[in-house]
Amino acid sequence: MLTDDTLRKVRETARIDEVASAYLTLHRSGKDLVALCPFHDERHPSFRVSPAKNIGKCFSCAEAADSIRLVRHMEGCGFEEAVRLLARKYGIEVEETAGARDERRDEREALLRANEAFAHGLLPPGGLVGTTRAEEDGERLREAYRSFGVGLCPPDVPKAFRPFLNRLVFPIRTTGGQVAGFAGRRLTPAGKESKYVNSPDSPAYHKGHILYGLHEAVKAVRSEGRVLLCEGYKDVLAYHAAGIRYAAGLCGTALTEEHIRMIRRLTQRVTLSLDPDPAGRLNTVRCAHRLLAAGCAVDLLLLPDGMDPDEVYRQKGSDELARLAQDGTRDYLSYRVRQAASRPRTDTAAISGVLGEIKLLASPLAVYNRLGELSGATGIPVEVLRQETRAIPGPGDAPSPAPAKEPAGDTPVLPGERALLRFCLTHHDRIFYDTDGNKISLPAWVRDGLTDNDLPLKDPGHARLLHLLAEGKHPDGIADEGLSALILSLRASAPPDTGPIPAEGLPAETYSRVLLYAESFAHREIAHILESLRTATTPDERLRLQAALEDRFAQSDQIAKELKSQSIIPEGR
Repeated sequence: MLTDDTLRKVRETARIDEVASAYLTLHRSGKDLVALCPFHDERHPSFRVSPAKNIGKCFSCAEAADSIRLVRHMEGCGFEEAVRLLARKYGIEVEETAGARDERRDEREALLRANEAFAHGLLPPGGLVGTTRAEEDGERLREAYRSFGVGLCPPDVPKAFRPFLNRLVFPIRTTGGQVAGFAGRRLTPAGKESKYVNSPDSPAYHKGHILYGLHEAVKAVRSEGRVLLCEGYKDVLAYHAAGIRYAAGLCGTALTEEHIRMIRRLTQRVTLSLDPDPAGRLNTVRCAHRLLAAGCAVDLLLLPDGMDPDEVYRQKGSDELARLAQDGTRDYLSYRVRQAASRPRTDTAAISGVLGEIKLLASPLAVYNRLGELSGATGIPVEVLRQETRAIPGPGDAPSPAPAKEPAGDTPVLPGERALLRFCLTHHDRIFYDTDGNKISLPAWVRDGLTDNDLPLKDPGHARLLHLLAEGKHPDGIADEGLSALILSLRASAPPDTGPIPAEGLPAETYSRVLLYAESFAHREIAHILESLRTATTPDERLRLQAALEDRFAQSDQIAKELKSQSIIPEGR
């Protein structure tokens, strides 16, 4: 188990804006930064990153995250693994409690460690990279293979990696740089064995959750404002060798919703450069449809003579592949409009196909513009196209998605409790002196006061956090996921900082906060007892509830006097 001191150092050092920039495209908005929320699918940025608070919060789904929680979510890893990743990034020494170093990590961490060791043990590919038209291009390609860690599987490998024997191995990294899995390509051009073998799905690797080369492409994707999506590992390496460093690839699987969410966190423009064979062309259309429906702008990169990017690089050179990537892209919908316009006017299927793709667009203005483009290309009046579009099923005709679930770790909303707990969290290190001159922390003073006056916190998570703070636990040293999420939620919802409370004013302010909680507690209890009275079925039960109600009314009166506010006793009592 990691020590409290390690957690505190990581939370204090890992800046949310720096960590988020590895996964999201951030835009300046006043003192803060905004991005598409990583916790739910959206088209307009509502995730606000506050460098001052070192917290990110979505004002749509209400999820909050510090650096650790963001890494956990984006990498799909456990709490401890996320802390270790950040510690490595910021050069923080990881300390563990006694005896914990010999404890077995969970399966995912064990797999990642084994993957890292296997990747480091790969042999240089040498001549297996293949030939190119020019020696300079060959050196660039070899350098790309080296930088991606591609190598030959050694003969003495553990049993788990023996399927990669006699193959050229491509390590597949997460966006954060961890080796999640591998793809192995056979060395001979023909044979009974399959062309590729891949790591099986595991807690560390899911094909549908990862894009090959995206770890290396993130910075270029942001600077270029687009991602170039390929189908093969060698295609990605060819583009990177040609200086097109915003290329990433599918790991032998279809484009998934998780892939699209991953892309949209970085950019909303995608260039498709998939295989030119019939299966690849069909996959291009499928990918384009899913991306358009998700609000992405889609381009096509059409390579000459039915070649894939690796073949263009080797036969025509890196300069030609770079030129095609820069100048040969075509807007997907415009390309489809021209295809439909080239068909006979009687080919209504071609027109309907394009109209179905146009209907995928979420923006009414974009739909209007595309209908005008199709009308201009085909000569069919816009109104006719619009009427035809209404008859075509679209994404808007599908059943509405289920409502978003309540954010993980969030507790039932009890405003009075949350306000008092937030105050204790903010001032967890402030000290009181009791009548005997003994030191007592502010959270301990509050906890004892609530206990002595029979004012318990109703929410178990609230009560547990207050107890830990009262016992001197630093909030940044709390590893429990639920409590960490609660702390983030409280911090993210705090009002703007108005400065520290002077020591001489702290007792009065704290007592006032406790009274305000007591007032809300009394409100809640009276309402609960009144509701119970309405459903009471026996005289004894009614007498008991009426006595409890009298006690709460008395408590309410006393609190009102303390606060110099109006009593909450209902009129007519």
